[in-house]
Amino acid sequence: MGLVPVDVHVRLHGHVYDLPIFLNLSHHQRALGRIERVSVVADPGGASDMTVVYRFYRPNLPETEWIGDRLSTAAPGADWAVHVLEQAAKLQSWKRFRARASGLEADVNAARDESELALPRDLVALWDQGGEMVWSLGKGVSLRSGG
Repeated sequence: MGLVPVDVHVRLHGHVYDLPIFLNLSHHQRALGRIERVSVVADPGGASDMTVVYRFYRPNLPETEWIGDRLSTAAPGADWAVHVLEQAAKLQSWKRFRARASGLEADVNAARDESELALPRDLVALWDQGGEMVWSLGKGVSLRSGG
């Protein structure tokens, strides 16, 4: 039972300086989402279209349909227990998920720190000249000036 990655693409339209506000607010949610990529296309003066890609994780929930079939064969008349056993299997998966996901918090914080250090300087350049910027986790910033 492993972790299943779920990538979420969030598109924003606004001013380049709205991006740090959005990123800061996004870290105050309950689910741990690691920033994977940020791309910005900006006009001189800061009007921009932005995309932020987050990676979240969910548990790999087990198949439980077999429980009812096996239980009816092994213990006729125990149908009342099927729902309980199915829920127990799912709860066990969530428990394992939480144990594995506890190590993700350090990765999420490291990605946030990396993006917070890299983005402000380049957002100023985009505000001044316009252009395109892509920040990727572990790869840094790629900036193409419009001016």
